[in-house]
Amino acid sequence: MDRTTGFAEMLYGGRAEATFIPTSEADWFLRGRLMLRDTQALTGVDPLTLVPLEQIPLPMAHLGTIDKRTVNFIQEIDGVPVQGARVHLLFDDQARLLSVHSTALPGDDLSIVPARLKAADAVLRAGEIFTDRHGLVGTQTSPASLAVLQVQTGTTRVPQLIWRVDLLAAVSDARPTGETLMVDAVTGEFLGAINLVHNFDVGGVVRAMVTPGTAPDSGGNPEQSFPMTHLRMTSSVGDMTTDATGAFNFAGVNGPLQVTCTFEGPFARVFNESGSEYSTSLNLQTGAGNSITMNPSSQALVTAQSNAFQSINLLRDWIRAINPADSHADFTAAAKVNLNQNCNAYFDGGSVNFFTPGGGCVNTSYSTVVAHEMGHWLNVRYGTGNGADGMGEGNADVWAMYLYDTPIMGEDFFGSGYIRSGLNNLQFCGDFNAACHGGEVHQEGKVWMGAAWKVREELNQTLGNALGDDLSNAIFLGWMAAYNQTEIKSIIEVQWLVLDDDDGDVNNGSPHYTEIEAGFAAQGWPGVDLHPLTMENIVVPVDSLTESGPYDAQISIVPHMGQSLTSSQLHYRINGGAWQVDNLASLPDDFFAALLPDVVSPAVVELWFSASDSLGNSIAWPDTGAAAPASFAVGSPAVFLTDNMETGSSSWNHGSYGDTSSSQDEWENGFSAGKSGTIFDGGTTAIHWSDPTTAASGFNLWALDLGVSGEGRYGNDIHAYLRSPAYDCTGRIGTRLRFQRWASVHRTDELSVRVNGTVAWTSGNEAHILDTAWTEVEFDISGQADGQAAVVIEFEIRSNAQWRLGGWQIDDLQLVEFGPALGGCVAPTSFGPAKPSSTKETPHLVTNGTPAPGGGFEIVVQDAALNQPAFLFSGQSWALVPFSNTYRLVGAPFVREGNNTTSNVGISTFAIDVTPGLVGSTLYYQVWFRDPLQGDGTGLGMSRGLRINYCP
Repeated sequence: MDRTTGFAEMLYGGRAEATFIPTSEADWFLRGRLMLRDTQALTGVDPLTLVPLEQIPLPMAHLGTIDKRTVNFIQEIDGVPVQGARVHLLFDDQARLLSVHSTALPGDDLSIVPARLKAADAVLRAGEIFTDRHGLVGTQTSPASLAVLQVQTGTTRVPQLIWRVDLLAAVSDARPTGETLMVDAVTGEFLGAINLVHNFDVGGVVRAMVTPGTAPDSGGNPEQSFPMTHLRMTSSVGDMTTDATGAFNFAGVNGPLQVTCTFEGPFARVFNESGSEYSTSLNLQTGAGNSITMNPSSQALVTAQSNAFQSINLLRDWIRAINPADSHADFTAAAKVNLNQNCNAYFDGGSVNFFTPGGGCVNTSYSTVVAHEMGHWLNVRYGTGNGADGMGEGNADVWAMYLYDTPIMGEDFFGSGYIRSGLNNLQFCGDFNAACHGGEVHQEGKVWMGAAWKVREELNQTLGNALGDDLSNAIFLGWMAAYNQTEIKSIIEVQWLVLDDDDGDVNNGSPHYTEIEAGFAAQGWPGVDLHPLTMENIVVPVDSLTESGPYDAQISIVPHMGQSLTSSQLHYRINGGAWQVDNLASLPDDFFAALLPDVVSPAVVELWFSASDSLGNSIAWPDTGAAAPASFAVGSPAVFLTDNMETGSSSWNHGSYGDTSSSQDEWENGFSAGKSGTIFDGGTTAIHWSDPTTAASGFNLWALDLGVSGEGRYGNDIHAYLRSPAYDCTGRIGTRLRFQRWASVHRTDELSVRVNGTVAWTSGNEAHILDTAWTEVEFDISGQADGQAAVVIEFEIRSNAQWRLGGWQIDDLQLVEFGPALGGCVAPTSFGPAKPSSTKETPHLVTNGTPAPGGGFEIVVQDAALNQPAFLFSGQSWALVPFSNTYRLVGAPFVREGNNTTSNVGISTFAIDVTPGLVGSTLYYQVWFRDPLQGDGTGLGMSRGLRINYCP
């Protein structure tokens, strides 16, 4: 779930069957679009905003799983690309959908305000911002390009048109400073920057003298002769590019032929920053025995050139060898070597750059260092990017480790030792604690590089080195293509398991679940538990104003390992009494149902589900079972206490808990100044927050920094509380806390509500809270407050050292109890399960007219089988009795009310003669109909039930 929008970020766990098997690229994009349409309600993404990007087969059947294919789309609004917005769909070899991963903007009618700032003015504005930020003047500036920035506001993300300008300031004998600056295309406001510079941290054959292995060029690791693949040779009869073995052949040409070789080809071009680029020329003779050796004297500055050229081509060929359809590395990468600096290397968006030796460091153009910087480039080309949480650095390390099959990054970079190792034990700190190891990106990235290497190790131990390497390589490249994962999150393990899966159900594991799980667990990942049983599609009653049942409870209980259920039960109790247990009624497709009887009000009904299977597994929902069950109230809610905060300072108290570095207490009672702001926390989404300009009612409210004399934002490293006076809840039933909230808090900070010290609600760390209006919220606090003579409500905030937003704004607190249910007439109410018809719809009953004498009352069945006999029957009680693979919901004795035939859209209407004798009674109705196409052998269907009160 994407907590910033309420829509699904990733769908997975099962599979959606294919309606056709694609045979072309166009077919695959059509298949993708059909799935985008079918999943739109879950992802919120309008398929009309998505543009096909690529479809890539993922060959994996030879590795103990099944072949898969990813179909990827990017998002555009009015032809402008949305930054970081993609939808990736993963299919199996039968075109069944396995997962959907979306980072796109949700919404049916997305639009952007046209640009008012011209492109040239945006470049000037970006230059001013860059100079203000760094005290430098950009020496390289890109043209301005339009993009759509995702801005989180309220409970969703909205589009904002921006200009993107890349600026790079090159300083002699120093690393450059480079950023992509984002400027509002309407106002010219600076919205944020993305770092551009990613430092390393701290017939014949053409061959060249190259540093062997993964260690740098040194006396202890002298150059050796290696074939130069994909190297361009020029001659008077045309150009030639060597093949994957370094071989060439000028067909139909007699020697002597003069050729010139440089470190340049279709996939790499090397520039020497300490002089001219190396080249060699010589005459070739007729025949295939020519041998060319570049850098024969092993000159160090030339070796840096040959090392860069070889490593870039090795990486490209490695990708193509694993997946011949993957073309992401098929571009000419610029490599600048022998820069007059030391102890680093970097990628700047348009080239990879490497330094001369000095300062205790070697020449940085070698093996894993080159592969790491190229990894940054590939991160961009695949869409993962180089985010601020360490994903970019960690993933660049994975490229290098997997290419060279070594956990060591930068071997002997300082003459001995290494820079980083995949054998590190730095632990994953959770999904929303990216800076837990100090925030430096290379350090944070070690968590991901370590996990990726340990998965490879585990696979090697089980499968052997060759097959283990092949499988880890295939999963890694498949993951890069099939998912747009830009942050180090626990979902990565799920994504790897989906890629490894062979039956479309990750709940029962994957062929190499044990190894993948062990690798991630070694780095502190929380793990992906197997689920022999799952509970889904849960329906429980909501608060009811009336006592009349039955109350629906439905759930699907799905076995995932071929086992059978041995029990399925609903547990419930009323007003804290003894638990009662009902066996659930079994329905088709793993669905189960129960009906709860009438409840005398006022009452709180608590309930939970349980199930067990033939393998000894058990499951409950909620998973806490009786310790923290679900609940609903029966009765009429009434407010018994109101505090409008107008005189809050005299009755409330506030302060710091005193357990953080700052004891600041910013709680204030008064009027709000309506401050607001926008922050950019390193992701692809800007975050806009605001405070209210007025109280929810009256003039005053409670808030963290009202903004009258301050910024309107909470401080760093604070832990502060606001406590209410003690409220008397003696004799109260079903107590609810209700108040008006306008809050904004970064997901790494936390808001909480406590009742007598017990946490009743917390914002958690999965999403920012960004209210844009006063919002009424209500919490069930009956477990802490019912019958208590002194109930204290406490509002809490805990912040860290980073982001600061508006915090709490609170007004109009109320306490609500439930009294006796409302009298009077109760509207017709559906209840119980139906048997789905052959049209795959749920037959149900609706009414026309008024259930009273002379009211022209009718009961209508909808979504039944088409053009089939049907009859309506009624009784004075409800039931849940098995009947022809479904359930009769009307208790005996029952009466046939009328016969009819359904229409060609599955509708039939029954007129009800409401006689005076019916007035004051309650009847329960259901419709039976023939359904020859049902498919279960019974040839019939049944609707949901309908309760009707015939009121005076």
